[in-house]
Amino acid sequence: MHESMARRVFCIVYREGLYGAKYVWMNIGWWTPGWWEINDPWNNCTVQEVRKAIDLYIAIEPLELSSDPDRSVGGWGTTPQMFLADFELLVQQRGFRQGGKEYAPFAYDATWALALTLNETLRQLRQSGMEERLLQFDYQDGNLTPLFVRNMENVYFVGLTVSVLLAHYLCM
Repeated sequence: MHESMARRVFCIVYREGLYGAKYVWMNIGWWTPGWWEINDPWNNCTVQEVRKAIDLYIAIEPLELSSDPDRSVGGWGTTPQMFLADFELLVQQRGFRQGGKEYAPFAYDATWALALTLNETLRQLRQSGMEERLLQFDYQDGNLTPLFVRNMENVYFVGLTVSVLLAHYLCM
């Protein structure tokens, strides 16, 4: 059911033009390989259109929250258990629908990985006087893409789930 809904969402993404060099989508990564290649009869897009909409999407996988009570996330003094307690309190205070705590840790780690990559890229661009290039970036940019990949390969931090080292997962 989730895969068919994702195909429907990415059909809308395609129809609205929310894809291409200025967009990146993050999606769960545990679905059937080639989940986008099924032609749903009720979907208004072809397989090729859905494929075009998801081009270069980032697949993320859930990981269990670390049970180590001494683990300090990112060195900031927050343990995974403290994060989870804060998350549940925020959900309750804001009146959000209960649930999602199984996804929060990997979303947190993925967000930190992207933020650290962008911070280092911005630092390097500022140092070379090319800071404005980041605002003009698209995926066809043959100069910035390798810089992003190189900086992402060097990301390492203690996350909520694991110690995150992305160099082993990137294959471009």
